[in-house]
Amino acid sequence: MTTDAGTDRSVPAIYTVRPYNENPVVEELGACDPNDASSCPKLWVVSTRHVPSNVCRANLTNPALSVSRLTDCGCVIPSSLDEYFSNMVQQRPTVFYVHGNRMASADAIRRGLKVYRRAQPYLQDRTIDWVIFSWPSAKEGCLVGDVKRKADRIDAQGLYLAWLLRNHIQHQNPIAMIGYSFGARVITGSLHAMAGGALGGRRLRDAHVTGADISVGFVAPAVDASWTMSNRYHGRASQNLRCMSLLYNSRDIALKQFWRLNGERGSVALGSSGMPRLGLRLDGTAVPARSIDCSSIVGFHHNESFYYQNDCTASREMARMINQHFCCDVTESKPSH
Repeated sequence: MTTDAGTDRSVPAIYTVRPYNENPVVEELGACDPNDASSCPKLWVVSTRHVPSNVCRANLTNPALSVSRLTDCGCVIPSSLDEYFSNMVQQRPTVFYVHGNRMASADAIRRGLKVYRRAQPYLQDRTIDWVIFSWPSAKEGCLVGDVKRKADRIDAQGLYLAWLLRNHIQHQNPIAMIGYSFGARVITGSLHAMAGGALGGRRLRDAHVTGADISVGFVAPAVDASWTMSNRYHGRASQNLRCMSLLYNSRDIALKQFWRLNGERGSVALGSSGMPRLGLRLDGTAVPARSIDCSSIVGFHHNESFYYQNDCTASREMARMINQHFCCDVTESKPSH
């Protein structure tokens, strides 16, 4: 806390993230007046980087998630779950962004803000709350071993996110979610767990939630294309889905090796196959899905930034998903040059 000049009033200190730090080193810039909405926008970071990533050790009753508020310029204001929950407003829409692998904490914040800024010009409602869900994904050793270690952590992340989502649903917040690569896998796991499904042998305690009517937008999702089918590993996710928008790359060289994660040759990543195989929604209807192959723009790369550049504009597609009240029928298209 700092003291406001000329008064005895204490106000939260503002910090900014320095690049390339796993636990962001922060630098005090000044003070933010909590009564000034323009200086305290509803941008949040909820982090699981300091809590157990082993699903067997995860506290699913009251996880000690770390929370910070963000300004639009990327200044970080330390906060708490109590403040986060107290700022929830009924019917106020919230977008969750979940990043991919090999992202340090500061990088995840920058990436989440970049996606927010790219989508913001196309959003019809500029008062949407934006939450960056930051999970322990910093680089650890060689790529192959790193990817397998992170895959093992995702069940716990899905359970933590499900716990958080359930609190939003209880406040009647409309929710949309954006996930890249492993981030999409965290999201489908969370929707499955919220509906009472198990992840790594663990389930959320207390009441389960179905019919949450959540829209999702995935970019190059590193999740098995069959997992969201009924009776599969994330088979209950569809019970909380409203619709899905999917940007994929049929030439993605990294996702072509997806089967190596579990050693099953038939395992195909949704981010390279393009057509989700989804269970039915709670009312028994199919989940509307929109699928766009960006291979002509992205090439062989597995790189989120490429999807937000050139003609394959993820920013417009994610904003469309957020804006819409009703989803389209299943379609597949390729961006023009």
